[in-house]
Parts: sequence; structure tokens; C-alpha cells
Amino acid sequence: MKRLTQQPVVTALLVLMLAVAGCKGESPTQPPSPGTPPTGNTPPTNPSIALSVSNPNPLVGSTTTITATVTQNGQPVPNGTAVEFTTTFGTFQDTMANISLRTTTNGVASVVLSAPSPGTASVTVRVTNSSALAQVTFVADPVEPQPPDEAPAITSISPSIGSPSGGQIVTISGRNFEGPLRVLFGDQLATIVSANENQIVVRAPEIQLGLAEQARDVTITVITKAGSSSEARATGGPFRYELEILTPRIFHISPASGPNEGNTQIVIFGEGFQAPVRVFFGLGGGATGPLPSQVEAQVVKVTFGQIIAMTPPATGLGAAFANQEVTVRVLNGASNTDFNLPLGFRYGPAMTITAVSPTQGSAFESTRVTIDGWGFDDDVVVTIGGVVAQPISVSGTRIVAQTGLPIVTSCGNQVGPVTVTNKEDGASATAVQTFTFLVPRPSIVSVSPNPVTAGSSVTVGVFNAGGGPTRFTIGGATLLPTGVTIVDGVAVYSIVIPSNLTFDTEDCVTPSGAEGERFINTTFDITYTNVESGCSDTLAGGLTVTPTDTSCRAAAVAAVSPSSLAFGNQAVATSSAPQTVTVSNLGSEPMTITGISSNNADYATTAPTSTTIAGGSSATFQVTFTPSAVGARPGTITVGTSAGDKTVSVSGSGT
Repeated sequence: MKRLTQQPVVTALLVLMLAVAGCKGESPTQPPSPGTPPTGNTPPTNPSIALSVSNPNPLVGSTTTITATVTQNGQPVPNGTAVEFTTTFGTFQDTMANISLRTTTNGVASVVLSAPSPGTASVTVRVTNSSALAQVTFVADPVEPQPPDEAPAITSISPSIGSPSGGQIVTISGRNFEGPLRVLFGDQLATIVSANENQIVVRAPEIQLGLAEQARDVTITVITKAGSSSEARATGGPFRYELEILTPRIFHISPASGPNEGNTQIVIFGEGFQAPVRVFFGLGGGATGPLPSQVEAQVVKVTFGQIIAMTPPATGLGAAFANQEVTVRVLNGASNTDFNLPLGFRYGPAMTITAVSPTQGSAFESTRVTIDGWGFDDDVVVTIGGVVAQPISVSGTRIVAQTGLPIVTSCGNQVGPVTVTNKEDGASATAVQTFTFLVPRPSIVSVSPNPVTAGSSVTVGVFNAGGGPTRFTIGGATLLPTGVTIVDGVAVYSIVIPSNLTFDTEDCVTPSGAEGERFINTTFDITYTNVESGCSDTLAGGLTVTPTDTSCRAAAVAAVSPSSLAFGNQAVATSSAPQTVTVSNLGSEPMTITGISSNNADYATTAPTSTTIAGGSSATFQVTFTPSAVGARPGTITVGTSAGDKTVSVSGSGT
């Protein structure tokens, strides 16, 4: 098939309208997502804003909806018009901040407001250069007086540790201890020594520990009004039965690594820890017994299952520990029993990043990232993917941070380092892993209607369209959208299909019997491009366009009449009467007269009555003979046309 350019050339491209509303709210905490496409509407001037509040006096902890109805000249403003909501109290549910940017649908936009405490919120709504104000007062939920609590309750137990052989005097404090009373340690009945409404003194019962058990926690149960229909129970504890002589065991240590400078607070998890306890760091050693080279750590706190200690520095006596994994030893001083955990702790640089998760996220939405390592000391500066991030929580071994948003200037994913720097001491570390900001690629998901007639509008749906200006390319023509709406996360653009596309043709015969050709439906590729990022997507054969003119067209055919002119005898240097030549277009395509010339200066021609001749039409010009000498003066008039040259023979004699 051949492709010809349809004539006449009438291209009606509408100007791109971008509705980027001016937002001047105070202290915005969350800007609109860069992944949101532009509205494509011209911002209204001096619009009217009507506000309604679903509940002007909501309870604290509940929500209320503020609805803005925006009109101009009594009509809803265009869909996608930006509406800015700001509040002096509480937060909006969609942003969890005091500012929210919404867009209109049928002139309406709304937000949901909540507050954690009583107070009055002034909500300001702005649309371009207009604003409106609404007030919402959050009120406290009225507290109804509670009936007196007559149920028994245990508030404390002292002491909370005893021997498995029993016999310890234990004081149980609480309220509503109304007799007759029974007290259970686990499922064992205790002996009551004394009791009143707020305190019971008992003698702990004996229990039997298993062969591998060093301690057991049991629940203490107080039964009031025992044996009656109003019998009630209160539980407390636990009460720990613990051997007098304990053997320590280490399960694990957290954190399991730290800087060579030492002074890292660690928690040793295990069992059988009994004060006074000593903790040693060293190299080598077996399951128990002193280490060949050991340095004592500072013990901060001891319980049966945990020891909090500070690591010694890997300098001086501990110089051999630098950048090494060491054994951690726990020694119960009273019983002289101990336990060694080989490779229990690792020394290293002042700061190290050991892991980053996840290692990728959207370039248009913030991602929460966990950074593990050691040596972190709040305040810290965190960069993720080369972009400054916002720390959410910081401990010595873990940072949770929210990524910032990179400036997207290309369609490729952006990769950058992950670094942490302590503001106080300047210690810094860079992770082995990098972080990748993923730039979503656009995808054309719909075209409607299809086929479409040239010069008409069509809508194109694009997923992951991105923000900023956009353009489409169809059949070599660059088109700017005339508007855009967002439907279920898909940007739906309106574009006008030009009439001067290059259409396929087929052979045909005109009503006059001439061979010609006509334009036929032609399929074109559609390409979407985000101008800001350079990201694009092409839907091959995505649109079929019907030409506006499908008539059969024959090529232009030139003809002249008459084919010769005879002027006879004419006195020298005098002009004859003019004679007329007709130039005709026997085809249906337009024809152009490109020029008229004579090979004999004695024959002069006038300009044609028209240089462009439509199919089936004609134009004329005149020829005048002025002999310059006596005798025969023959010549030729040549008519140049876009359909070929034609000649007219001329003759005459000078007398």
C-alpha cells in the first residue's frame, strides 16, 4: 500500500492545559506524590467555595468529613482542580499531617479529619486565589462513673523468689481479700499465716523441680469467699522457685558485635545467673573454666535469665580482641560455677553497616528501610540511595529510616550508596549494599474509541504515567493532550487526532471512468512520553484512524485548446488582436500551472486566470502577435503544469 498526505491540510491541535494549582499552605509535611499526573485543566479564577462538615463536634478519637464544593459562574470547576486543605489542630487521615492536597470530581473534594485530644480546629480551604474557613471542635467522650470494684486483685508479692523446699514467708498485697481465703502457688496450697482485706501472709509450699530444672515460675492464685456461690479469684506473680546453687548457661548475646573502643551495652540471655556474677571476654577456652587470656567486663544488672554488661575495650589487656570474635564467660561467684560461649561477641570498627533491607523502592513513594550494624549514636545523618533520609528510630545496632525522594531526570532506575554518620563524633560507615530507586515505566492500557475518525478526540489510558508534561506521537505527528483525569490510578488523556496523517490507499475508478485511488482506514502506533523523565511506551498498531475523505481520486491530467493559433498578416511593429488559450484539468486531483513561455519574442502571453486548477476545471490566458520583421514568424507557446507540459503552435507574417 502507498501512503499519501490527505489534502487540504487542516490540523486542529488544542493547546495543552495544565492545572497546576498554586499551593501556599503553611508547614506542609507531605507534598503531593510526584507519581500523580497533572490535571491538564486551566486553574479557575476567583472560584466560589462552599464548605460542609459532617459533624462539627465529633468525639476525640472519631473523625469528621469536610467537603468543599467549588464552582465558577455557578458551574462546577473542571475535574482535577487542586484544592488545598490545612488545619490548625488534628491531622488529615490521607496524609497523617496538617495539610492535604486533593482534586475535584464534579466540583467536589473532601478530607477526613481526626484529633487525639479535645480542641478546636480551624480548617482553611484554598483554590487558586480563593479561600474558605470551617471550624471543628473535638470534644472529650464523657466519662461515666464506674461502680466500685469489688473483685479481688493482687498488686504485689514480696519476696518473689524462694527455695523449692518451701517455707518462705511471702506477703501478698492487694484488695478485696474477703474470707474464707485459699492461696495457691501453681497448684500447691500455701499455709496462711495472717490475712486482712488488703494483705495476706503465707508460708510458701514445697515443689519438686525436674532433673534439668534450676528454677520454675508459678502463678499465685488467691481465692476469696472460698466455697461460696460468690467465690472469686485473683492471680499474680510469678513467684520463682530457684535452687540455692545455680549453674549459668548462655543462650545468646545481643548485640553480638560492637566497636573496638568497647563500652557497648550488651544483654546476655540465658539461665542460672546468680549474683554476684562476673563476666569475662577472652580468646580460646573450653565450655567452662578460665580463659587463657581474659578481660573482665562491667556488670550493670543481673536477673536469673539476663545479664546487662558493658564490653571492655579491645585495647591494653584486650588488644588481642581487636577485629576478633571472642569467647564470653559468665561466672557465678557464690557457687563458682561458670559457662563459656565461644565466638559469642565480635569486635570491629567504630561503626559498621552489616545489612540493609529492603535494597530497593519506588522513586515516587517513600520506603521504610532497616539498617543493621553497630556504632550508631543518635543524632545521625542517613543517606539512602544517595538521597538524605529521615531517621524514624535509632539504637546502637539498628536504624529505621524513611527514604527521601530523588529528583527523577531520566527513565532509568537510580542507584546510590547507603551511609550513616554520627553527628556527635563524626563516625561514618557505608554499606556494601546499594539502594535502587525504581522509576516505574509507563504502560498504555486503553484507547477509546477505536477506530476513530481523523480530526476527532480519543482517550488514551496510561498506567504509571508519572508527573510533569507529557506528549503523544501518532503517525509521525506530535500531539499534546487537551486534558487528563485519574481513574483507579490510571491517567486518562484526551488528544485530538490530526487530519493530515499519511493514510494507506487503494486503487479505484472515478465516476468518469478514470483510474484513481482513495484513502482507507490506517493503523498507527501510539507512543506516550513523559517529557520530564523521558520514560515512554509504544502501543504497536494501537489505533485505527478513518480518513475524513474516502472518495476516489484520479491524478491530474493537463490539456490545452486550441493546439495552434494562426494570426495571419500583421503590419510590422503593430499588435494583433489577442487570441485565447484554455488550459484544462481532466483529472480529479488539483493541478498547478507552473509557467507559460514563448520561444519567439513576437508572441506575448498574459498571466493565466488561475494558477491552481481543480479537477474538472480550467483556466485561460491570451496570446498577442507583434511582428518585429517582414515575413513568416512561426513559434511555440509552452504551458508548464504539475501534470506535465503542453504546447501550442503559433504562426503569422509581418508585412
